[in-house]
Amino acid sequence: MTAAPWLVYGQTTVSASGTVTNPTPNVNGLTGEVSSLPYTVPAGKTLTVTVWGMESYNSTGVSILQPWIGAGPVTNAKAIPPTQATQGTRQTTGNFVFPAGTVLNINLTNTQASSFVFGWFASGTLA
Repeated sequence: MTAAPWLVYGQTTVSASGTVTNPTPNVNGLTGEVSSLPYTVPAGKTLTVTVWGMESYNSTGVSILQPWIGAGPVTNAKAIPPTQATQGTRQTTGNFVFPAGTVLNINLTNTQASSFVFGWFASGTLA
């Protein structure tokens, strides 16, 4: 079976010292785009997440992108390593494989004293 691209990304405003859970992704007609979060791996498919990260320019604090699996809030048992950025673009790589039915969520956290817009993404393959 040939793997297809899988991609979820967007630009989201996060309030001062706030968190946005499952932000609305951008949809621009790219192959493999995810249109909403949380994302459930379709029946008969396997999702491999290989890279995730964010753009955090002109920030004075830390921005964090945290993927996690399952329902409910993120816990250490369900967490995928986060990406943290204070300036520029940061990404994290891994090889996380999720079977059909797995639910993938994303948290965006802003530790700054003012609201901030940052770009975020996660990509991999669906086979």
